[in-house]
Amino acid sequence: MEQGPSYRSCRVPSVVPPSGRAKHLRALGNRTDTGSVPSRKLTVRFPQALPARRVDLVTEEAEELSAAQPERRRQYVQIRAGRFEGALTERSDGVVALAREHWGAALRVRCARPPGYVVFSAVALDAEATWCGIPLGPRSVIELGRDWEIATRGALEAVSFAVARDALEQTERLLSGGEEEPRSENRLVAPAVAHADALRQRIASALLASDLAPAGRESLRNEFLELAARLRRAPAPADAHVASGSRRRAAVRRVEEFLDAQERAVPSLAELCSVAGVSERTLEYAFQEQLGMPPGRVLRLRRLNQVRRELRAADPGTTRVTDVAMRWGFRQLGRFAADYRALFGERPSETLARATRRRR
Repeated sequence: MEQGPSYRSCRVPSVVPPSGRAKHLRALGNRTDTGSVPSRKLTVRFPQALPARRVDLVTEEAEELSAAQPERRRQYVQIRAGRFEGALTERSDGVVALAREHWGAALRVRCARPPGYVVFSAVALDAEATWCGIPLGPRSVIELGRDWEIATRGALEAVSFAVARDALEQTERLLSGGEEEPRSENRLVAPAVAHADALRQRIASALLASDLAPAGRESLRNEFLELAARLRRAPAPADAHVASGSRRRAAVRRVEEFLDAQERAVPSLAELCSVAGVSERTLEYAFQEQLGMPPGRVLRLRRLNQVRRELRAADPGTTRVTDVAMRWGFRQLGRFAADYRALFGERPSETLARATRRRR
């Protein structure tokens, strides 16, 4: 059977002995609550909200991870020096999607609100990371239902499953006996560590067994819909919900929306304060709290990544590195070249030369 790419970084040894994995999975996904309905009786027709696709990608360019999942409008910005290496394996039937994503460099990733579906992601880290300003532990389970961002200082591996929102809500009504329950989204979920490991292993093994007959696919779909419903009822740690209305978070969001709309702008700190509607000190605190770096550094990293993106897509016969750098606001070309090489591990001219090889 075809297998996904190997993952060399971010290996987290399981704390669940083989004999205990079934027990932990039952605790997550097969518990019987009042009003629950066994999987075999879930015969409701679910609408398709996810793109049906199969992805097997190993890459040295973060932008290729974004291109492989366009509806999520992912933005990958490398924030520390080192060559990037990443991989994505995904299987989706339109109602449930299973995915495994890895990257081996420090990144900041922003993702638009998932259209019509909810994602649960078991994340393993080998360095510090924050998700929407909340520190992550070495193994965390996150529920993703709105726009989100994650910043890592090293490698990350995320094993995830997504379910169509309408299908999940139908399943929740069946499991609750028709009672409506309040739901929150974008939060850390707090199963025991053993449960988090078992969840990672279950999704990974389902990825390998995703080429199933129709009956097998239906069983897998029902299993993950019920699992999602139970994870949504799981308790969350204190301060694990994203406070989307906080003043500092709102200030960072306004600045980033401005930068998205004015990509080539090189605004002053005073202009950023005006956009954010806060003082210089508050803006500095907000960026340090949310992103772990001052606004000037964030702006420079964005522009370096944009230059790289343009060089990778350029025609080397008609493109000069100097012109691209100047278009993105770099005036001190010596410093630009040094910063570029320090961040990406190669000279800008080498990136442009590799564009030549890709066009052959």
